[in-house]
This record gives sequence, C-alpha cells and structure tokens, in this order.
Amino acid sequence: MNALIATSVLGLFAMISEIIGLKKWIWLISTIGIAGILGLTVYEAIAMNGTQEVFYGMMRQDNFSSIFSGLLLFITLLWFLLAKDHYREGNHANPSDQSALIIFATVGGLILTSYTNLTMLFLGIEIVSIPMFILAGSDKKNILSNESSLKYFIMGAFATGIMLFGIALLYGATGSFDLAGISNGLQMTFQNPNMIFLVLIGITFLMVGLAFKVSAAPFHFWVPDVYEGAPTVITAFMSTFVKTAAFVAFLRLFGYGFSHYGESWMKLFENYPIWWYQLLFLAAITILVGNIIAVSQNNLKRTLAYSGIAQAGYVLLTIIVPTADTTSALFIYTASYSIATLVAFTALYHVQKAKNDYSFDAFRGLGKSNPGIAVVLTLAMLSLGGIPPTLGFFAKFYLFKSILALQPEFIFIILLAILGSLISLYYYFKVIISMFGGEETSTKVEINLSDRIILYAVAALIIILGLIPGILLELGSMII
Repeated sequence: MNALIATSVLGLFAMISEIIGLKKWIWLISTIGIAGILGLTVYEAIAMNGTQEVFYGMMRQDNFSSIFSGLLLFITLLWFLLAKDHYREGNHANPSDQSALIIFATVGGLILTSYTNLTMLFLGIEIVSIPMFILAGSDKKNILSNESSLKYFIMGAFATGIMLFGIALLYGATGSFDLAGISNGLQMTFQNPNMIFLVLIGITFLMVGLAFKVSAAPFHFWVPDVYEGAPTVITAFMSTFVKTAAFVAFLRLFGYGFSHYGESWMKLFENYPIWWYQLLFLAAITILVGNIIAVSQNNLKRTLAYSGIAQAGYVLLTIIVPTADTTSALFIYTASYSIATLVAFTALYHVQKAKNDYSFDAFRGLGKSNPGIAVVLTLAMLSLGGIPPTLGFFAKFYLFKSILALQPEFIFIILLAILGSLISLYYYFKVIISMFGGEETSTKVEINLSDRIILYAVAALIIILGLIPGILLELGSMII
C-alpha cells in the first residue's frame, strides 16, 4: 500500500506545484515520481510474502493487486512520456491541475486493484471518474469539449447510481459490504427465494454499472462523443488507463472476489447462471457493435472510440471464465491494447496539431511526408488488429487459447471474436492505406526530437514484446 500513499502525496504535490514556483517542472516531476512509484511497486511485489490486509480489512495487498497496480502505473508513466509536447505547448488546462487530476485518477485505479469491500469499489470508481469529468472539458473554448464533459458526467452519474443500487441490494440481502461477509450471508439466503432474487438483481445492477465504465454494448453510446470532444491526450488516458482500471475492478469482483470467498458464491452461480449468460451476451454484442459501427466512421478519433468498444468485448471473455490462465490473458491483453492505443492517439495528436484535422484525409500521404509517424501508427493499427508479429497478435492468440482450453464449447464465441477481428482489419488498413497510398499533403507534421525518440521507443515495445512475450507471461502467471 506504500504505492497508494506515495501516489496520493505526489498528487497533492502536483496540486500545489504552481504555488511554490514549480509549474514549469511539473511534467518532469510527475514523470519521475510515477516512475519511482512503479519501481517501488515492483520491489514490493518481489519482496512480498503472502497477503496483507489494510484499511481495516477493506483492501488486500496480494499478487493480484501488485501486478495490476504495476500495469496501471506503467500506463500512467507512458502517458506522461507521450504527453510531453502537450505540456510544452501549455494546451487547454493548467499543467499543475492536469497532472494532479491524472495522478489522483491513478490513486483510484490502485484502489480498484486491491479492494475487498464494495465501499472501496465505489470509492475507487469515483476517484477515477471525477478527474476525467473535469479533464474531458479542459479545452474550455471548444464547445465539443464542454459537451464531452457534460455527457461524461451525466452518464457517469447514471452508471454510479445503478451500481450503488446493486450494492444496496446485496447489502440488504446479506447484511455486509465485505466480499467475505456477503459470501457468508448467502448461506442464510439460499432457503429464501426472495433474498436470492435480491442478490441476483444486485449482481446484475453491479454488472450494468461496471459495463458502463468499460464501455460495453449496449452501454457504450456515450463513448464516441466523449472521446471525440475531449482533448486528444485526455482521450488517450480515458481509453487506456480508465478502461483498464474498470476491467481490473470487474475481474476483482466477478472473477477473483466472489469466486474466492467460499462455496456459497459458486453454488449461487451454478444454480442461477444468469450472470454468466449476461456477460456472454455483453461480450458478443460489444464485439459486433464496436467493429461494425467503426467501419462507417470517417475520422480516426471516432474509429478508435468504436475500436475500443470492440476491444472491451474481447476482454470481457476472460471474466466469463475466471481462472489463472484467463486472468493472465486479461493482463496481457490490456497491456497490449494500452500500448498500441497510446501510440495511436499520440500520432493522432501530432497530426491534429499540425493540420487541425483528424479525419482520414489528414493522414493522406503521411508515409511520404512523415514516414516515422506513419510507421509507428501502422504498428499500432496492426497490433490492434491482431496481426503478427505484434504484441496484439500474441495477446489475442493467448486469450482465445486460454478460453478454449478451459471451455471448448465456447468455440462459437471465439469464432465470433475472430469474425470481429477480421472486420476490424478493414478500418485499421483503411488508415494504413491512406498514409502510404494517398497523395502527399502540403502540411508537414513537425515533432520535437525528444518526443520522436519517446514515441519510437514506446512503439518498439509493440514488436519487442510481440516477439519476446516471456516477461508478460511471467508477470501474468504471478497474479493468482
């Protein structure tokens, strides 16, 4: 839990950095701070012996929390590195405020990796979400940014209300907010059909609330407008860190929390498998809706928004069959998706900055005028599409393999997922063809040398980890 405390302190420091005259250094301080906390998390994971209950038993430090905390901190670190130009330009928001909000959102994500109490689940979700409501509207002179913030706030509040209702129903049926206490309380509810009904409705409402957060269909309709209206660097953070944190919360609750607290949960799910069918439906419709609608988009920002919806469907498959292998698959897949998406949005940011446009036309001829950006964006598109030898290919292969090894009858949903991946190749290659097949535009995209080096280094991870995925497999095997 030292990482949680250190991140909170870093966020407070970022908030007052302008007052003490360190405003121009805030990017460097934040980046070094997050890197140091990531190092601390790695050290704690190596040195940890067993599990540790903290905050009066409402949170637990274990391998699950350590590995996923490391992943979330790594995503935040990559975001700060790739957002360097955004800080240099002084775009939209006060850099001190923006850094503080990003770091506080990171605190919420760390809570979601380790909660064992539904109260902490709620707090973690809100600590992640509230800074995003503000940052989505940080481009105050842009009406689309203001609209994005309002839509995100309204839909976020709606999702939170549904989730709270589910928590209240579970508490009413079992008399506890603690996952272990809920499991014990279920022993007394099996003889009462009315109480079982409350539990099932409560679980369903929790599922719906979290489905909003991960942008699963049919609760995805806020995503394209919010992603398009928000500043591009903020969209990059929302589509990677926030989504990964929400999936970790989802997995901690359904895949790791409930199933690890006695036989009562397993008995409930075996006798009333409605939650299982609900997740299966969510995954299938999310894959189809995201990929099919993405085909008709005419700008990269909305395309990546719908692509992110489809990617959420693949990740949901791991929660339907929660085991050590599928948990490892979720870790690898979210890492792969986050790296590729951050690279894609960074390339989009630089093109949009130069041309004030993020339609596919803005990328026409980019392979001739800016081959470096074109290559890294191509790597990102290939990885998101699951083309070898990228990390995205390995992540999808490992995910499908893990599910089929445990549930061979899931072949139909895997075939559906493969169909979705084939559909996605159309719009990913649409970007690539536009860059290398179109006529060169007159406007050249200029990128600072240090920013280019950082972007190329992060993009290189897509190939390096795709060819040598051993480190991710090792980390994934340590989770459970």
